[in-house]
Amino acid sequence: MTRLVSGTRQITIDGKDYHLIDEQHFQPSRIKSGKYELTLSRQVVVTPDGSSNYPTCGKGPTLTIPPGQYAILYAQEKIAIPNYAIGFISIKFGNTYRGLVNISGFHVDPGFAGHLKFSVYNAGNHPIFLDYGSECFQIWFADLDRPTADTYKGNHENQERVTPEDRAQLSDRRHSPTALSERIESIESKINAVYAVGIVVLLPLLIGLAVAIFNHWIGAKNKLGIEGELFAVAELIFILCLIMGFFGAIFFFCYKRNELTIKRFFRRLKENMKK
Repeated sequence: MTRLVSGTRQITIDGKDYHLIDEQHFQPSRIKSGKYELTLSRQVVVTPDGSSNYPTCGKGPTLTIPPGQYAILYAQEKIAIPNYAIGFISIKFGNTYRGLVNISGFHVDPGFAGHLKFSVYNAGNHPIFLDYGSECFQIWFADLDRPTADTYKGNHENQERVTPEDRAQLSDRRHSPTALSERIESIESKINAVYAVGIVVLLPLLIGLAVAIFNHWIGAKNKLGIEGELFAVAELIFILCLIMGFFGAIFFFCYKRNELTIKRFFRRLKENMKK
């Protein structure tokens, strides 16, 4: 006879008790609405956000996951799933509501024993702060209709802490949509500054040159007759063409810059999603 009460510490199968949550960390108060709430350990690693070249580890009272960055989080409790049951896992709604997305598995195989590892992504626009030891995850237990011999025998059996492979996977900064947007805004501000300096410097020079040629035209008209007048008019037309070309170039570059910025953003976004 099998008796499995969802959210409890142990399961009874044919009169034998199996502990689902290790006794050291089990607390009855964390049994809520048919589930058990798991807590965050200090075994964590977060991709660099640009302020450092190394991934963040479990230091300080609070874990910070910057927007657009990934993290690997380990639960503090050790669980053990017998061959007569299966577990279903999720992140608490309070964290997913802020943009924290679980990108790893959503179930625990029969026969698995160890600390659960969650791969997460901050899809929001603001940093997410998690207190170590707080209830961040949740697990439901369900029994199978019969025992299975096909139990878990993977590489994560009895896992306890962050591995070198975890650090290697999250050693590089991820260029998320948020990060790309910030970089594009920074480039746009620099380009706008260059345009402003160009207008402030070149426009007075062109106007001054046009005025000088106009004065020269007046003098040439009085001194050189018709030939000097025609030459001065040609110079004036040339300067006017330069001014029109200057403003035309500014308009063209502004248009092409906006067009290329949009194309570049979606191209990098597509490349980032493939990674």
